[in-house]
Amino acid sequence: MYRINPAAYRNSLVVPSGVAEYLKLAGAEHLRAIIWMCANLGKDIEDSTAAAQLGMSERDLSDALYFWASKGVLISDETEEVPVPAPAEEQPKEPEKPQLASIPVVKPTMAQIAARSEEDPEITGMFSEVQKILGRTIGYDTQATLLMIKDTYSLPCEVIVTICGYAHEHGKDGTSYISELAKKWAQAGVDTIEKALEHILMLNNTDKLWNDFRASTGVGNPRPTSKQREYLEKWTNKFGFGLPVILLAYEETADNIAKVNFKYMDKILTSWHNSGVKTEADVNAAKTEIKKEKTGPSLDIEDANRRAIEETPVFKKREV
Repeated sequence: MYRINPAAYRNSLVVPSGVAEYLKLAGAEHLRAIIWMCANLGKDIEDSTAAAQLGMSERDLSDALYFWASKGVLISDETEEVPVPAPAEEQPKEPEKPQLASIPVVKPTMAQIAARSEEDPEITGMFSEVQKILGRTIGYDTQATLLMIKDTYSLPCEVIVTICGYAHEHGKDGTSYISELAKKWAQAGVDTIEKALEHILMLNNTDKLWNDFRASTGVGNPRPTSKQREYLEKWTNKFGFGLPVILLAYEETADNIAKVNFKYMDKILTSWHNSGVKTEADVNAAKTEIKKEKTGPSLDIEDANRRAIEETPVFKKREV
């Protein structure tokens, strides 16, 4: 479920002023979804009910909400500030990469697209391959978007074709989604076909992990949100944790705050990673050691969680 981000309202009393910044990118379904959200503030309504009221499928509604969440207009429940167990030892943060800009709003003309296609046969081939993938003739809007992706992010045509194929396989082949996906891939340095295939394998593994997590816990949406996917990739690719350890962190979270919150889980898993925990057996061994009150250094996981609950929580005001 999503809700309106209070920070997005700025000076507007009805619709967040941040919406106006993306009107040229938003489609009809995007606008219907955000207007519905504004008209139902504070109401806890299931996606199926909302989709029925809007005359949309649940998939289309989910995609529309994802669009506004990616722009910062909507936030999910997991952005709430909650008390979390502190890591055993803070690790130096990796410097953040400069964020890439979105593709320009002003599109090339049809004549410019035709001239570029004539100059570069790979562009013509890209259009042809994308048409085969989508199963339809692509018009001016799609051609312009693909060309701007190539120019803005310096991605090879074959990588752009692969992006379109991945989007189509997941039922989201609109130009706004493809351009956002291309931006993320470029930001991650996926700029060759070899890297693209490796990236898709990672994404598919994350999808499988999400499905296994849902099957084990009975919680979660059919697809992970963008933030949830970031957490899952961090836990598996950076920390090397498998599903059993992630489920233990889920149980710790449920016991401590009686709700599922990936931000809280991330603090637990980061603490375990910094303490040298790698497997389910490591976690259980640490708990057994604590219960026996052995002397010497130990991975005091339960104590960290207990302190996080007993101490007075400090809720920080969200920065606008």
